[in-house]
Amino acid sequence: MRAVAASLAVATLLVIACGGGGEVSISDAWVRAAAEGQNSAVYLRIENDGDADVLLSATADVARMSSLHQTTFEGSVVRMEALSTLEIPAASVIALEPGATHVMLMVLERELVPGETVPVQLYFEHAGVITVDAEVRALGE
Repeated sequence: MRAVAASLAVATLLVIACGGGGEVSISDAWVRAAAEGQNSAVYLRIENDGDADVLLSATADVARMSSLHQTTFEGSVVRMEALSTLEIPAASVIALEPGATHVMLMVLERELVPGETVPVQLYFEHAGVITVDAEVRALGE
């Protein structure tokens, strides 16, 4: 009986220590096809079933550099601004999509060909590192 009670206590502590109240999941990840040396972008859907989190950064081995960006429109002028982080509210869904927030991949190390996949690492403040395989697609697919 004591062993069962001790096991339950340990399991409860592990759930509390690990945050146990939901999780961040990624779906619909894709990256725009582009030539070596050019820039590209990663688009995806972040679903947060738990407490608020923060996307701190993202990396992909296919690019020399990557950063979070947001496209803004001021009249007829389109601008891209680098974001230091991206807030992920509790119980929310955030879409990174063309013409909006995205992960910019700068100076590609190789060509990205439609149909292949590219591993992308997303670094969250609480959820930790989540690696997704983003499908390479031609823009407009």
